[in-house]
Amino acid sequence: MKGIILSFAIFFFYLFSVIIISQIKQFERHSKIFLPMFVFWIPVYFVLYFITPDNLYFLPSYFTSEYKWLELIYGFIVYTLNFHNQIDFFYTVNGGFSTCILIEIKKTKAGLSSEEIVNMFKKTGESMNKIFSWRLPRMAETGYISFNEKTGKTGLTFKGKIIAGFVKFLKILLNVPKEGV
Repeated sequence: MKGIILSFAIFFFYLFSVIIISQIKQFERHSKIFLPMFVFWIPVYFVLYFITPDNLYFLPSYFTSEYKWLELIYGFIVYTLNFHNQIDFFYTVNGGFSTCILIEIKKTKAGLSSEEIVNMFKKTGESMNKIFSWRLPRMAETGYISFNEKTGKTGLTFKGKIIAGFVKFLKILLNVPKEGV
């Protein structure tokens, strides 16, 4: 249990350090900070593992392991998998095309027409067919956007506003440039 607890603690410090450094310096690509900070915290995990007692000063004896090396390696694997999940989450949420559409719609009070959405993303290489054939209808079907038949505008539903706000908060937290990740 010691390895798992330390791995979560180190992962928390990793995330906190990435946020602080991202606020100090804006990175064009966050991969320039993610991997170095991950590597920075690895020796800290191992040092903490070896200098702390098996019970971490609070664990009952049945949570301590006889197999110290296995627990050490298991904790390290958990730290590595959490790092991997964080990378996947960051690039999926912050760089996802659908979330970019939600944020653009959120910026306007009156909503955007389908044509305006297509024109915004023409420069990214997204084809109009891809946007019209499945992306916008799927976003409406899953409850993120709604179409106003009278005005021809696309607006955010409550669910869409929550997601767009959350993504905007993450971008502020990690000081992501307006252009992307």
